[in-house]
Parts: sequence; C-alpha cells; structure tokens
Amino acid sequence: MVSERNVTPAGEDLWVRTFAERWRDIAREHGMKACVPEACVRDKWRRKRILECRHLCDDIGVWAAGFHALAENPWNLGDNPRGWKADLAYILRDQNRASIMELGMAFQDEVEARRQRERLEAERQAKEAKDMERGEW
Repeated sequence: MVSERNVTPAGEDLWVRTFAERWRDIAREHGMKACVPEACVRDKWRRKRILECRHLCDDIGVWAAGFHALAENPWNLGDNPRGWKADLAYILRDQNRASIMELGMAFQDEVEARRQRERLEAERQAKEAKDMERGEW
C-alpha cells in the first residue's frame, strides 16, 4: 500500500487519470457511459471522490475488475425501464464505492480461480497425452 507521505500532487494526478482511463476503456468496451480522464483530474468533485477510492484500495487492478463486474449485470448496461447505464458518477457515489471495490476483489479471485482450473486441466491433458505416447494409458 502506498504511504500517504509519499503521495505528491503529481502522483495523485497520475492515479486519478489512470483510474479514469481504466473506467473510460472498460465503459466503452461494454457500452456504458465513458468519461474524459483529463476532466477528472481538473474537476474537484471527481478528483476528490476518485482519491477517496484510492484510500479504500490503491490497486487500480481491483477497481478495473470491479468495473468489469459491473458490466456483467445487464441492468448497468441499459437493460432497465429507463435505459440508464452506469457512469463514473455512479461509481463515485459514497454508497457505491466500497461495493464496487468488493466486487472487484471477488471478480479478481474468480478470474484467478478460473485461470488455475484451466492451468490444472492443461497439465492433466498434457500428462494424459504423454502417458498415451508411452503406452501407459
């Protein structure tokens, strides 16, 4: 975790921009409302809320996983009576930040578990193929 004493305004700008860029890219990929990262650095409300996200968890990967997890729910993609789609303001609301961070952690765990299962299956198949070649099948 990054120590608050080591965070400079320039470092904060980079973190805010990176957070907003990840949201923009994932939102575009899934048809949600994107944002302009540079505007997030300049806008006091967005900047403050994004830095509050950093205080919850300073791992951009966790947040990106949370954004992907949001995209798995059709409601957030406009499949609702109003056609509403998730946007950066939704993520930055006080009542949503911790939930999205937790979604990201769970999503990362799920992705890692899936990768491990795939790795184990590939190893099992490779072992079976070698056994068949040696006639030990």
